[in-house]
Amino acid sequence: MSEDLVRLVALDVMARRGLKGELSVTFVGADEIHCLNRDFLGHDYETDCLTFDLADEGPDDLLGEVIVNIDQADREAGERGLDYEEELLRYVIHGVLHLAGEEDDTIEQRSRMNRLESEVLRRFR
Repeated sequence: MSEDLVRLVALDVMARRGLKGELSVTFVGADEIHCLNRDFLGHDYETDCLTFDLADEGPDDLLGEVIVNIDQADREAGERGLDYEEELLRYVIHGVLHLAGEEDDTIEQRSRMNRLESEVLRRFR
């Protein structure tokens, strides 16, 4: 997947949410994301992506980091018959949406998050 595509997708989400600022996207394997999840969030398990909001300013100023699990994207894509790169982009979108204030703790929130992710992906097909 091209760096340009990742940048375009992330900027699309930020622009539609009225966010300006800086964002880092990093792709790592299962072991590394598991360690990061444990060390920084106290969750001793692997996850699809991690999002760190590093901003000190108001809600429209973004300074964040999204860390994407390439191994989980590969597994999920294979198990569900999806495109691997699209699954990676879904994780990037998911992380940026978290930085924009979206949550996914409840069934309703997860449903909304999935819908928002799909809307973004459709714009880039």
